[in-house]
Amino acid sequence: VDPDNNEYANMPDNTTILGSLKLTGKSKKGLSIGIIESLTAEEKAELFLNGTESEEPVEPMTNYLVARVQKDMNDNNTIIGGMLTSTNRFFKNTNLDFLNKNSYSGGVDWTQFFKDKKYFVTLKYSMSHIQGDSTAMIYQQESSRRYFQRPDNSYTEFDSSMTSMTGNAGTFQLGKRGQNKWRWVGWVTWRSPKFETNDIGFLSRSDAVFQVFWLSYRWSEPFSIFRNLNISLDQWSGWDFGVNRNFYGSGLSSYMDFKNHWNLGTGFSLNGSGYSNTMLRGGPSILLPGSSDFWIHFGTDRRKKLQIFGNTYQSRGFEESTSRSSYGIDFVYRPFDALRISFLPDYSIFENKLQFVEIENIDNEDRYIFAEIKQITTDLTIRIDYSITPNLTIQYYGSPFVSSGDYSDAKYITDPK
Repeated sequence: VDPDNNEYANMPDNTTILGSLKLTGKSKKGLSIGIIESLTAEEKAELFLNGTESEEPVEPMTNYLVARVQKDMNDNNTIIGGMLTSTNRFFKNTNLDFLNKNSYSGGVDWTQFFKDKKYFVTLKYSMSHIQGDSTAMIYQQESSRRYFQRPDNSYTEFDSSMTSMTGNAGTFQLGKRGQNKWRWVGWVTWRSPKFETNDIGFLSRSDAVFQVFWLSYRWSEPFSIFRNLNISLDQWSGWDFGVNRNFYGSGLSSYMDFKNHWNLGTGFSLNGSGYSNTMLRGGPSILLPGSSDFWIHFGTDRRKKLQIFGNTYQSRGFEESTSRSSYGIDFVYRPFDALRISFLPDYSIFENKLQFVEIENIDNEDRYIFAEIKQITTDLTIRIDYSITPNLTIQYYGSPFVSSGDYSDAKYITDPK
């Protein structure tokens, strides 16, 4: 809205669903099917510019489809599934060319259990394909999920004439689960640089390979002051498709229930230095220092009418790069079984010497401007749950918060490596 020039734009808040279909079910032989299909209408904005009223499309007519099929076999020890999605937009104007015209994804998955389901192996593979004007493909390549335009990106090519993009992703997982004392799981997940599912899903990052291993030992029988005790070891690492290490680390944690029905959990982790491909918003990768983290939480007897839970989290970046502290104490009151009232206040302090501000072009050179920031956030979450009958519940949820940040010591990056 520009009241001085009597100009305005009235944008629709949502799209109209013209029709939709949902079909789900499972056969006696273990075949599960789920289908969701929806068609949304074209939406237009009302414009008043230079004394003239007009309408401009801001959302095209679009068809969405999600279909999933799964088969349980071999006494539920073998599970095979597949999934397909599609998004099809019907353009009438070129002003929406920044949107993908067609988007498809599909995948298959297989899980096999062994020895009374103590052990398992899982394989997943999926592909994606998007089509559209070169404007849409430029947007995809420059998005924060990829940043193909990075000046030091030597393993992917930025193509301004591209009109389609195809990628793949997958996971391999192997583990031991159940009520065993020793439990473990390891997996590797990858997403190729051109993998894209945001037209009908959510993907924050492609161009990634993740590796994780988790090991746990559990004392399930009471001993000493404990009802049960669990200790876990974690290890993780990640790279991009140029084999640049983005992160790595390991951690140790424990959780215990005491014989008086109180509980306690604690842990710490160490993270090594790694290259961030996103911190300079399309600029070169930057080497960031690692960090150490520590957390602890406790809870009183959940059987009591009044329950109290407390937690704190502390993180410190190496070379004094970052600092994060958070504190919370929760009060849960249950005067009778049907009513539960929760007050959950939290307080956190975050300090960062490398907070992104903007990119300035000076003498045909991009300068990546950063500053120090100190941010303080206070919030209070309130929940009320009242069960009138086993099938009828009234719930209230509110979470007001206040956050403020002070910037200081502006600077720009001179040597990101």
